[in-house]
Amino acid sequence: MLDCTKCGKQNTLDGRYCRTCGMELPEDAITAARADNEQLLADGRKLLLDSRVTEALLLAQTAHENDPSSSSAFALMGDCYERQSHLQ
Repeated sequence: MLDCTKCGKQNTLDGRYCRTCGMELPEDAITAARADNEQLLADGRKLLLDSRVTEALLLAQTAHENDPSSSSAFALMGDCYERQSHLQ
């Protein structure tokens, strides 16, 4: 998530403008937040490899909340659900 510098509301990483006030979000802040989200996913993959599936799933879900358009977050969630035998 990324806080708007004008109104302070949180925004997901899949847009360039604040969803509340319409102000353009700083590109460097978006880039940094996306890098943080990718690190979250990398940590989740490590947890999954260590068979810490519940923790990995929580990180994947958080990454998805931060960036709903992240295919990596969906992939990690899918891998976690598969490991838990939740195939539907």
